[in-house]
Amino acid sequence: MNAKEILAQELAERGYDGLCSDDCGCELADPAPCEEGFSDCEAGYKRKMTEQEAGEYDTCMWQGSWMMTTEKPTADEKFDKKEGG
Repeated sequence: MNAKEILAQELAERGYDGLCSDDCGCELADPAPCEEGFSDCEAGYKRKMTEQEAGEYDTCMWQGSWMMTTEKPTADEKFDKKEGG
């Protein structure tokens, strides 16, 4: 196991969906795809992104319908995997 695999496993066991920082967000399936390292990233939860939020963030965070955040989403905000992504 490499460091990314260990990190993804640990985050999943703790109920997180991925990593996030001020400029970026990624899923556990591909942690830190930017390859700039993840020392500034925090554990994150995947949630629905509103159209207003989509205009406020750069394309790295905008994944079509979701974003990563350090705040646990409410039931209405939680991203439903059936919705895509």
